[in-house]
Amino acid sequence: FNFTGRTTGPWGNGSSSAFPLSNLAGVGIVLGISGVRPLLQSGQNANSQLPHALEICTPAKLNLFLEVHRKREDGFHELETLMCPIRVFVTLLFQFDPQAHRQGSLQFDARWAPADSGAPLPLDSRNTVVRAVERLRQRAGVEHGAKLTLLKRIPALAGLGGGSSDAAAALVAANLAWGLGWNRRQLAEVAAEVGSDVPFFLVEGWAMCRGRGDIIEPLSHMPTLHAVVVH
Repeated sequence: FNFTGRTTGPWGNGSSSAFPLSNLAGVGIVLGISGVRPLLQSGQNANSQLPHALEICTPAKLNLFLEVHRKREDGFHELETLMCPIRVFVTLLFQFDPQAHRQGSLQFDARWAPADSGAPLPLDSRNTVVRAVERLRQRAGVEHGAKLTLLKRIPALAGLGGGSSDAAAALVAANLAWGLGWNRRQLAEVAAEVGSDVPFFLVEGWAMCRGRGDIIEPLSHMPTLHAVVVH
């Protein structure tokens, strides 16, 4: 992963500097996230404990096969599926806003890229980003706030895991930016409460998924495949 700090735009002059991995609490869980870039506030030292903002990219996924088994008592079905990430990404910008942090408020904006790619995106708890961050705050017993901006490129309701990918990005960003230090197992428990596919995006590469999709077995040494995705 390319963990680098930048002082860009409103944060500074565009120069780059290394950001020590040891300063990103819980960084070990970022295995399935394709890119995490700490953005340093203008004048902020690269050795600061936490970044001013995080830009996280998470992929879409394909189900290469899916078997649906018996219906469970909770209403879900037992399933077995092989999933792999593909190179279509969402981008989440998680900014540490002092006022929002003090007030414990979540300021959230979301838009499509390109702009006319889908219906207007919900900005409340119907959105998995808001739901994930609120659930993490509840489970961690904190009242931190933040400003989040989602640039969405994965089509909705297309079986590509768009909403789940969004939620995983939010969980990773909040864990890092708030210095919670949660590991992947802890985050996966919260992820499963948000959606069945969300835990998949916390692991690296391909995985066999069972249960209702939340029991993840990472697979190594899998081939590179080429696919055409039509929506």
